[in-house]
Amino acid sequence: MVGSVNANLDEYLSAQLNRRVSREEVALALGVSVATLGRRKADRFSADDVITAARRFDISPIAALVDFGYLTHADLETLSLSADTTLTAASDLELAEEMLRRVRDGGAHDDLTAPLDDQHASVRHLRPAPVHPNGPAASDPHDMLGLADAADDTPDWEREDEERERD
Repeated sequence: MVGSVNANLDEYLSAQLNRRVSREEVALALGVSVATLGRRKADRFSADDVITAARRFDISPIAALVDFGYLTHADLETLSLSADTTLTAASDLELAEEMLRRVRDGGAHDDLTAPLDDQHASVRHLRPAPVHPNGPAASDPHDMLGLADAADDTPDWEREDEERERD
């Protein structure tokens, strides 16, 4: 059916939905009589008719436009590149607002809405660090990575005393 510009809309919808779609159903979806539907088929269904019918029957209007010859696969590639460019050009605020809109509308992917477990990279560093065996807890509130002693320049009296005793 791809690129079939004289396809019957009812046959196309039937094939897409895996059920018989009558001419009456298509006419009702388009808001026209069955006679008008017949005339439009003879003249070639308009892109508007294809889009309207696809939406009414929950089929991708873009795929239907390709199948009826109004768009080509090259058009879709151009559209994809355009969407990527738009996404790259979006500000951080625009991206955040879009994510928030998707969460509110229930259209967000599970990765965005599911609770994070403590092994997830974005929360792993927030866990309290284990207690250092030779000193104070490494979970100092200012020490988010558990590196309390990594850059400590205070004298290590115990180590210095041990070194003196060995010498």
